[in-house]
Amino acid sequence: ELQAYLDKKRETDKADATLPVIQSLLDRTSDARLLHFGLFSRGHKPYWHKGQVILIGDAAHATLPHVGQGANMALEDGIVLADCLEEHGFRHVEAALASFYAQRQERTKRIVDSSKAIGWLLDAQTPVGVWVRNAVLVGAMKMDWYMKFAEKEVIGGFMAGRGGAKKEE
Repeated sequence: ELQAYLDKKRETDKADATLPVIQSLLDRTSDARLLHFGLFSRGHKPYWHKGQVILIGDAAHATLPHVGQGANMALEDGIVLADCLEEHGFRHVEAALASFYAQRQERTKRIVDSSKAIGWLLDAQTPVGVWVRNAVLVGAMKMDWYMKFAEKEVIGGFMAGRGGAKKEE
């Protein structure tokens, strides 16, 4: 069935060449059930590990999409976790995981909180809220400090959360 679909797509090059099984599912699904989702935030956790199991990325500190840092924080987590495991000789896993949390929780909390606040600002719908949003965004973009802050947060914040620049050996 998939091969037939691909062949038909190649021959006709039409966007309407839908797999019958997918079309059947779409036909049986009400419009109210399609694309129904929301953005949710949750509180900060006092720990991300139990024993030798740890949560990283969105599992530990899910963020709303308003600052575009979710995937970045997950990558940072992987790097910092590797550093912590290496620092503890890969033997003292629980100590490494506690160290990881201590190094990452402040930065991830700051980004999660920032994203929540920016989301609130961007989603403003009252006249006063819209006016505040527009004034803040226009003003921030005109100020040089904003770009310096953003650079410091993205580069400096990660390196600080990693214990500074990694020493070359």
